Amino acid sequence: MNRIDESKELSPDSFSALSDEVILEILKHLDLKTLCLMNQVNKRFNNLTRDPLLYTRLNMQNISCRIYFYDILCYFTPRCEYLQQLDLAICYFSSSHFVQFLENCGRHLTHLRFTECRSVDNDVLFKISEICKNLKELVLTFLIDIEGYFDKEGISCLENLESLEILALETTKIEVQCLCKILQKNKGMRELYLSNCLLRGSYSKEECPIDTVAIELGNSCRDLQKIHLYKTDYITSKCINALADCKNLRIANLDTIMDYPRRHLIDDSLSRLLSSCQLLEEIYLNHIVFTDRNLKLLAECKNLKRLHLKYVEFVTPDNVSIILEQCSKLQQLVLEVHNISPYLINQWKKSHPHVLCSEKGVYM
Repeated sequence: MNRIDESKELSPDSFSALSDEVILEILKHLDLKTLCLMNQVNKRFNNLTRDPLLYTRLNMQNISCRIYFYDILCYFTPRCEYLQQLDLAICYFSSSHFVQFLENCGRHLTHLRFTECRSVDNDVLFKISEICKNLKELVLTFLIDIEGYFDKEGISCLENLESLEILALETTKIEVQCLCKILQKNKGMRELYLSNCLLRGSYSKEECPIDTVAIELGNSCRDLQKIHLYKTDYITSKCINALADCKNLRIANLDTIMDYPRRHLIDDSLSRLLSSCQLLEEIYLNHIVFTDRNLKLLAECKNLKRLHLKYVEFVTPDNVSIILEQCSKLQQLVLEVHNISPYLINQWKKSHPHVLCSEKGVYM
């Protein structure tokens, strides 16, 4: 008899006996697909699943059919009054339909991601700048060769945004002066991703486009924590020297072409960067000559977890061990084309087994 009573207590009808507040709390933990299916259960669930507080985040990636995407927008528009985060990676849509969606649901957006999203155009960017005044994260990546791509006038409207903390423009085109104006308006910028970004502007060995951007970061965005410049441009000592003013840097990806003929100047600017940015956790460097002074400064970065060095020459290879000995949080040391003997690296692997030490290429 007790077992029968227990089965009754656990029957599906028992779930319906829960209050709306309790059911809504349960619905908050469901994924989007399951949540959409719940509205087909009965009239009560159909009403409950319309609560706009259930749709503060939408992940609508890999939707290639424009008609299907339009149907999705129609479905979510009445539900997304408080939408905060929207991810549209690899999606195709009519820009006019999406602009209307932003008009209805974009005023509370804080995170907006377009990764390889081929439907972004001037109209979309204009509406973002007009509606999304609370935007903290904007991702516009892999848009460099897109047909119907937004032009200078379109992307310049992003200068109207003033709350950005994360900006990703990887493999995208942008005018240097436009980017600098965006940085001036968003002094709270914490993360900037420019890997493979085509910075259009004047180019000279005295001051490259990326140098101009780095100087603006040092002046306007001193709370910057992450900078990614992988394969961005030709970096001079001015870039490294300017980034030293961002003392809260955690990740510095400078894996690009360095001003090798003037490496003595890079050595000085690198010293300033390492001594100023002691919170560094990840560092990526390319075509650098590491002096003993800079090895010592690097070893003083006690939070260092990952060190990736490509085409690097050490004045005293034996002294690289100081990093392994003093950086207790180090998890990975990657060396690509270097002048350290295989014997030394094997010794380090034995003495510091907790550090993943990998190498590619050796020159002597």
